[in-house]
Amino acid sequence: MNKVQLEGRLGRDPETKFTASATQITTVSLATSNDYKDKATGQYVKKPASWHSIVCFGDVAKALAEYRKGDIIHAEGKIQYEDWTDAEGKKRTGTKIICFSVELKTT
Repeated sequence: MNKVQLEGRLGRDPETKFTASATQITTVSLATSNDYKDKATGQYVKKPASWHSIVCFGDVAKALAEYRKGDIIHAEGKIQYEDWTDAEGKKRTGTKIICFSVELKTT
């Protein structure tokens, strides 16, 4: 099974494109927290965020396009790995989350 659930803040406003067949594609960067509470001291430890590339299609893309940088969302989807060669001829690997649902969270 390939399923992932993430909750975090949008790092930028969503970007939207359309395919030749008019399917909407929306992408955004999502930051998730790695902070935790140290059991020994009871203090919260701040860690750097993890960044995720989110891609949505169709109606889910339309919903995501309405959100803005800083909004907190819950996203569900699957992990997709990609390999490519960059402009300098180096082989690269990347990860995207292909979302099936997104929901705006209120604080």
